[in-house]
Amino acid sequence: MQIGIETEGLSGTIRGIGYFTLTLIEALKEENIVCYHSPNATDLHFPEVSHHHFRKRLHIPLANSLAALCHLRCYDQPHLIHFPEPKILYGKKPKAPFVLTIHDVMPLLFPHFFPKKSYLMMRYFLPRYLKEAAAVVAVSRQTRDDLVQLFPAIENKVTVIPCSLLPRQRIIDKKKEPFIFYIGSFEPRKNLTRIIEAFTILKGRGYPHRLIIAGKEEGTDCLPPKLHKDIIVTGYISEAEKDRLFQKASALVWPSLYEGFGIPLLEAMAAGTPIVTSNCSAPKEIVQDAAIGVNPLDSYDIADAIEKILCSQELSEQLMNKGLSRAADFSLGQFRERHLELYRTIFSPRR
Repeated sequence: MQIGIETEGLSGTIRGIGYFTLTLIEALKEENIVCYHSPNATDLHFPEVSHHHFRKRLHIPLANSLAALCHLRCYDQPHLIHFPEPKILYGKKPKAPFVLTIHDVMPLLFPHFFPKKSYLMMRYFLPRYLKEAAAVVAVSRQTRDDLVQLFPAIENKVTVIPCSLLPRQRIIDKKKEPFIFYIGSFEPRKNLTRIIEAFTILKGRGYPHRLIIAGKEEGTDCLPPKLHKDIIVTGYISEAEKDRLFQKASALVWPSLYEGFGIPLLEAMAAGTPIVTSNCSAPKEIVQDAAIGVNPLDSYDIADAIEKILCSQELSEQLMNKGLSRAADFSLGQFRERHLELYRTIFSPRR
């Protein structure tokens, strides 16, 4: 069985869905897979797998999607193809059956949080993709429930396969440094305003800790114009620096207003980082009892939860151990096998 994976999402900076795509290729690289993309860094990430380049990169708006549209016939070549995200365009349904992964449908649920193009893409194209897909993968039960609520007709074709992490040597260190960590985008739904309010409350209680905020540099307008001197905004960081910050942080604070999954939560658990996160949507599902859940709308609740961790080495180590145990439930092996099992259910030889 030859499996095609559309990897246009690996053009440019690797973020959440790009990270998922890398993990999918890593999990399946021992299989007969082909990555379909315009010339980009995918070849460098995985020189050991096959690559199919679109013949010509289009230097126009929506170039990646239009390249896929113009070279649609390449998608007829594998036995099945996996689209790791729904940001695709095609004029005619590919002959090969395809699997579509959905990470969330937040542009439909909360359009005020997203650019209009994200809403329009999901509003007008997603229904067709869901209808024509042979199978749909949701990365959490939360995402599955949201999908089925919006599109009841696809209920029987949706399978939940949680995300995993790229294999990496992670050093677990119980000796933490005096800083609190956030990593992710600066979108309003990420709740950075209340993270900063909670941090300010902690500083008023006499804690010497700093707050380190890592993520995309665009969108900093959601931050107060005058930050506390102990708040450090790093912009993008390297994988090595990210690992170090997870290893040494006293806590990851991640009280997002809504999520479809939350890769940083999984990274924190795997690194032995105590977590404060939302008690709603996917974060509650992902961490279970391996974190302190808070009301994301209450800055004092967030501050109190962080303070509990900072005041108790016993609680900190308890959360670390629970996180490490919970992270093991998201192994790359399970991620691989569940996808292969799904592929086998929809693959029928055409040659």
